[in-house]
Amino acid sequence: MDAGRFLPHIPPHHFPAQALTAALYERAGVRAVEIGSSCFGHVDEATGRFVPARLELMRLALPRRVYTDGHLAYVAEALCRSVSWAHTCGVGCIVLHKTVKSGSC
Repeated sequence: MDAGRFLPHIPPHHFPAQALTAALYERAGVRAVEIGSSCFGHVDEATGRFVPARLELMRLALPRRVYTDGHLAYVAEALCRSVSWAHTCGVGCIVLHKTVKSGSC
């Protein structure tokens, strides 16, 4: 789902895909994952400015043979309802603490 288009009032440095993912879980109990600036954005070392990801996406993954038609209908209904509460996602998310990368994996 294109969270950048769905939540145009949230700038990339406030992670619209992460905000949509959190809101969907909070309101409907549906888990998803953010694939956007929270995951792929970075700070340019030369300028110190945040460089957002090219896309702000929310991904719903469905394991095979685990969910019934009823489960999928519930998720579809929750996504349809999300249109009515999208404007309540506020200003998005902020980073409170960032882990420093170590030299080894």
